[in-house]
Amino acid sequence: MAKVFEDVFMEIQADMISLGLDYVESQAEKVFIYVSYEESALTFNVFYQIKGKIVTISKVNEVLENKKIFNKKEVFSILDAGIQELDRLIDTCEAYGRPIPTEIRLTYDVRANSLKSDYQYEPGYINTKDLDSSDIFMEWVEAEKNK
Repeated sequence: MAKVFEDVFMEIQADMISLGLDYVESQAEKVFIYVSYEESALTFNVFYQIKGKIVTISKVNEVLENKKIFNKKEVFSILDAGIQELDRLIDTCEAYGRPIPTEIRLTYDVRANSLKSDYQYEPGYINTKDLDSSDIFMEWVEAEKNK
């Protein structure tokens, strides 16, 4: 039986969450995934809530109980794998004739086993002179820190 669009779309999102969660060996309370696709520019990034603190992937050792040996190669590997998942998502949208989101924000609450997702379909930064996807990502990180 062929999979329906929603099933494939959710599977890809779950794979994105797994990439982030696996990196911190399931020590996070929440995993936040940011994905952007504007004019062929692909972005995947992740940050966490660990012990009540919001941290980016490069700062997880500041709060992890079981420290990781920070390895840039491993971090880039995760981010690259996220881009591959985004490529898969784009291909899926095209195959099913669905619009491709320009931005996806996923928030996975580990304790509640719940996923909150927010999709945008309009350009977020490509039409501005002073913003790029990393600015939008960091704005979200800061917004979560200030909650």
